[in-house]
Order: sequence, then structure tokens, then C-alpha cells
Amino acid sequence: MITEILRALLTIAMLLHASIKDIKTREIEPKYWIFYGVPLIVIAIAELLASSPSKMLLTVYVISIIAVIAMTIPLFLANMFGGADVFALLVIALSHPTVPFKSNIVFPVSIIVLLYSLLLLIGLPIAFFLYNLVKRNYLILDKISLPRKIAAMFLGIPLRAGELINKRFWYPLYRPWSNEFKLSFDIEEDDAELREKIRDLIEKGKLSSHEPIWSTYGIPTIPFILAGYLLTLITGDALIKLLFNSL
Repeated sequence: MITEILRALLTIAMLLHASIKDIKTREIEPKYWIFYGVPLIVIAIAELLASSPSKMLLTVYVISIIAVIAMTIPLFLANMFGGADVFALLVIALSHPTVPFKSNIVFPVSIIVLLYSLLLLIGLPIAFFLYNLVKRNYLILDKISLPRKIAAMFLGIPLRAGELINKRFWYPLYRPWSNEFKLSFDIEEDDAELREKIRDLIEKGKLSSHEPIWSTYGIPTIPFILAGYLLTLITGDALIKLLFNSL
């Protein structure tokens, strides 16, 4: 029980610390995960050695590590996850052969956390879509096809050019300097450089500061992983089972 408490508290501290850094800078150094990950993995190994784990538990533990790599790498390559998000879930997978304070959990811990995180992340695109629908922002998207228009309504909202240049971590999907409309952005792109291009167009009189620029928010994902971890501690995999049973 003591090791479970330590593991849970240290993981919460790790994700809380990372969430603050993610919100402020969107950058978390790899050494940060080593600082928290090493003691967490030591605690997990100590738990396993003390409890004489079953083959089933060890199998689920290994599957958890493999699965989180298999699921997060494609998200990383698709620019939906950053490197820090992958590291966070990998540390959880390596340090959590079991869910603290829970028993009879079917799904691997890291996968539960990942699924809860993704379910919570879905809320922002839905909010964008409803906002665009109510505000009739789709009328601005008259130069792109209907499928791209629907996708854009989930991905972002229009911001005035003069407003966008002062908003950190907002990325223009419409690039006025090339007259190009993108449905994604590279997570490694510097939003400040993109906004500076728009500022330059405004200053040169080539773009009105009132011109609507369809933009998306660079979501800090670690806070959602923290929320997913807390949900896992509270509910185990109950919500995941309920979701699968309802399908």
C-alpha cells in the first residue's frame, strides 16, 4: 500500500509539474522524464519483487509497454502528439504494472490513461464545431470543398488578423502569404514565426487587421494526460468498459 501511494503521488507530481511547463512553454526537456521516471520505475520493480506477480500480470505489463509505443508513435508522426506526450505515457507504462488501489483491471494502465486523455481531448474540436455552427463561421469558408469545410470547423475558429498576432500558441490554418488553407500544422512549427509573417503583411498594408484568419490552438496535451491518470485512479477502467459495452 505504501509503495502504491508513493507511486501515485509521484506520478501526479510528475504530470502536474509537466502540465505547468506544457501550458507555459509547450517544451519539456527529456531529462525531466528521467528525473521522475527512474524513481517511479524503481518503485514499480520493488512492488513486483515483493508481490511475486502472476504470469498474467507480467504479460499485461509487457503488453502495456508495447501498446503505448504502438499507439503513441503514429500520433506523434501525425503531429497530434509531441515527444513529451509520448514520454509521459511511456513512463506511466514502465512504472505501472497495476493501477494503484485497484484490482481486477482488464486494460493496461497506460492504455486506460491514453484513452481517457483522448476522450477528454475530443471536447475541444466539438466545442470549435458548435461555436462555428452558432456563429455561422462556415460562411467564411466559401473557397474550399464541403469535406474540407466540415473538417476545418472541427479544427479551428476564425480570428481577426490583428488579434491573432498577439495570441501565443495559435496557428493559422489559412496562410495569407501563400493563399493556402491547411487542415493540419506541424507541431514543431514556431507559432511566433507564423504570427510574425501575418504582422508583416499587416504592416505592409497587404492584409487588413480585421481580416478573419482561420486558426487552431496548439493544445497542451499533458494536462489531459494528468486528468486521464486521475480518472484512472478514481474509476479504474470502468468508463472504458462502459464505452465498449455501449458500442
